Amino acid sequence: MRQTSIRLTTSAREALARLCARTGTKMEPTVRHLLEQFVERQRALDEERRLTHLAIALGHPPGTRLPGDPPPTERLAIRLPIELQRAAESFAYRIPGRPARQSHRDYASRPISGAVTTAIALAEPFQEPELAGLPVPVDHRLGDGLWRLTAAASLTGEARRALAKDSAPLPQMLVDGEVMWHSPERPALALQIATNLLTGPGAAEHLAILSAQQEGFQEWIAELTDPRVIYGGHTISDGAAPLGGNKEGRAATAIWRARRILALEELAAWLTSDHPAPTLELDPPYWTLTMPPGWHTVRFPRNSPAPAALHAEWEKGHVLRIDSGRSSAFWPVTSSGAPLPQLAPVLASTGLTGTGLTDSLRLAEMLLLREGSERGPSGLLGPLFIDVESACTAGLLTPAERDDLVADADAETTRRISRVLAMLERTAHRPPEVLEQLRALTHSPPQFSRLCTAHEIDFSISRPFWHWPIPSIPAELDSSPPLTVSQLALLGREWRRRVDIAVERDQHGAWTAAMWDHRALEIDQTQP
Repeated sequence: MRQTSIRLTTSAREALARLCARTGTKMEPTVRHLLEQFVERQRALDEERRLTHLAIALGHPPGTRLPGDPPPTERLAIRLPIELQRAAESFAYRIPGRPARQSHRDYASRPISGAVTTAIALAEPFQEPELAGLPVPVDHRLGDGLWRLTAAASLTGEARRALAKDSAPLPQMLVDGEVMWHSPERPALALQIATNLLTGPGAAEHLAILSAQQEGFQEWIAELTDPRVIYGGHTISDGAAPLGGNKEGRAATAIWRARRILALEELAAWLTSDHPAPTLELDPPYWTLTMPPGWHTVRFPRNSPAPAALHAEWEKGHVLRIDSGRSSAFWPVTSSGAPLPQLAPVLASTGLTGTGLTDSLRLAEMLLLREGSERGPSGLLGPLFIDVESACTAGLLTPAERDDLVADADAETTRRISRVLAMLERTAHRPPEVLEQLRALTHSPPQFSRLCTAHEIDFSISRPFWHWPIPSIPAELDSSPPLTVSQLALLGREWRRRVDIAVERDQHGAWTAAMWDHRALEIDQTQP
């Protein structure tokens, strides 16, 4: 048994209470029994025809609320067998674009709460007051259809430009792929679309179209993505409130994620091709990958048995397996087909297993990058900043060199403290006692820093780092004298961290650029 926390609306709690009263059982065994029935029922259905409560499919109620509003759900702590919980979560509905694991609150999935809510509704049908008149249980396919319509009905300017200029499959990915963006307002739009389609005289016909998602459904999508249709001007989404002001940035990052998926697919095709070019220009991020001399690939048909020796090395984490279309490959290997010497500690230290295709491609990208690979803004890659203790432990620094760097950092911190005190002495923006308190803490930089933070004073402690100039992973593997195992592990961990930061900054850059462009457009439109 494992205790877990679920969140239920008042309506769900009341339905559960009625079930407990009718069966004469306590809440916890009732929930376990309901989940067992839920798992058995869902397992017998095709994936698209599995059931969920409409509120779960719509992401209702949304996680955000105004100050002073009561919580939309109540927390319930129950004990469940681990296997039962995992099975229930695997059969629960997940909104497209929301990861199964923890994430930002607007993208959060609560599969166990969704499973319990649906299990209650299947035994004791109930509907949320805000969803009155709508179906209670719906299948997963219908839920996906509502979100595809929601995405199409709320395309931003950035997304419409991508639809117009990008080739397939990116346009389709923006409407029904896992890159779908979310915001606190989008569930309200999904609810409005569900209300417009599933209530009134045409509800039965619309329900059939949503379930089939064939010709009629595609006509809805085409109309909603038509650049001549203004948001909110179509009967499907009529009555919906405009989305929030950061929608352009969120849409831009969704486009970035879609292009990133396609870029990694391009990388997989390059690595498994018969005669790959020596370099590959990848976007995003906007950089060039270079195949090092002496790094080879062993290719084989994807549906055929893999070479046994290299398959064993792959299971040990010594090589990567790349799949693309009908082709597969083990990479990188020497000309004789053996794993590259010294690469195993680098791969193992990254925290990426390399057994999944996405992990393998991220590792391949990391290995093929070199300093100066960026074709866009510079500074994404460069020397690694290694904590001096880690560098000393790995044998990259002597204890004396470490102590010198620590002393230099301490001296810089002292200079920063003096500059802060001098600045406060020249200004009168803060109470005099703050200055006196800071003067008393000059010999304790951590306490000095905390007090500065409390009073919004700009200050930071100088940290001792060692700059490790890394041209590329392959160059370091060929360095003389050869790196030790601990140095290779440090190299892999820190280089992967640097690449991840570069990728994150590139994605954030897409958000920032879209927000600035949108703001500039708004200013232009207000000009006389």
